[in-house]
Amino acid sequence: ISCAAFSSNGRLVAAGETGNQPAVVVWEVSTGHLLAELKGHHHGVASVSFSPSGRALVSVGNSHDTFLHVWDWRSGELAASSKLPIHIRSLAFALDGSYFVTAGPRHLKFWVFDDSREGWRGPAG
Repeated sequence: ISCAAFSSNGRLVAAGETGNQPAVVVWEVSTGHLLAELKGHHHGVASVSFSPSGRALVSVGNSHDTFLHVWDWRSGELAASSKLPIHIRSLAFALDGSYFVTAGPRHLKFWVFDDSREGWRGPAG
């Protein structure tokens, strides 16, 4: 496990794996039940973060897998993806879910995000 994050209500925890064909996994904290196993990164996950509503989960690949993925983790669907120019070390959502930020060496980028149930505009950096 290379990273982990709680949902805003504390009921869920997501973790990113390292190695070949890693997954982003989501567990229910109270029961320990595995709720989702999301495959889309190829060499490791550097950071994960739930949207404030808990509907979306964003994951960023490690330095050998510089993709950002936005997941509808309940359905397992990859809702959006973007190749990043550099290795991202962390990401965080705004409290209102209207954007998230990625950070890395000489990099700070704001991504517009619609956390409504009706749909996502997705990342648009």
